[in-house]
Amino acid sequence: MIINVLIFTYFLYLYYPTKKRFLKNIFIIFIVVMVPIATFLKFNFDDELQLSGKNIYSSTSKLVNFRSFDAYFSGPYQVSVSLKVNSLFKKRITYHTLLNDIFNNFPLINKYFDSRDTIPSYYNYVYYWNNKIYDKICPLIGQSYIYFSIFLCPILPLIFILLSFVFDNKISSETNEIKKYMYSYISIFFALCLCLNMTIMFQSIWLEILPLFLVYLTNIRLEKKF
Repeated sequence: MIINVLIFTYFLYLYYPTKKRFLKNIFIIFIVVMVPIATFLKFNFDDELQLSGKNIYSSTSKLVNFRSFDAYFSGPYQVSVSLKVNSLFKKRITYHTLLNDIFNNFPLINKYFDSRDTIPSYYNYVYYWNNKIYDKICPLIGQSYIYFSIFLCPILPLIFILLSFVFDNKISSETNEIKKYMYSYISIFFALCLCLNMTIMFQSIWLEILPLFLVYLTNIRLEKKF
């Protein structure tokens, strides 16, 4: 949601350059109001926190603490769970697991991939020690460590950050609105890689970017026809 709001605000900046200050104020108000509400609602249904809503101070203290920040920003505890995953499931994790992580959310063909043989699946099992809850995000640095060992663990974050810069540079020179939106989305999403992981980012590519790209190709063909 926040990514789309950012892109929407950017496009409004382009089309209404004289209203930048007004748009900036609206965006700040939206973030200040909506992010805490969305966070509260998320954690209100979290089995670990169980926010009662009866006491604002009690609820806020449960939200604004080490564990919540650790979960959002790939903190030490989240990474330590990744280390446990590697030690427990090292023999199970193969190139098949990597393919499952990449294509598990690809429409139509995802039925050919095993959703249980993925890093997020192993991660949530180790986090909760059961297969019933599946809501924790394995950090990208932890996922990279599992695949490429301790010496090459920065490789995935570096790749996504570099790609973020590449697509960010393309935005200013692009004139087509659809491609500009795609570049903006990818740039922002990849820049948030340390808060996410490779599986989520490929999911976003398959479900958000690929349909837009197909719309773009269709639009180009129609323009040539007519």
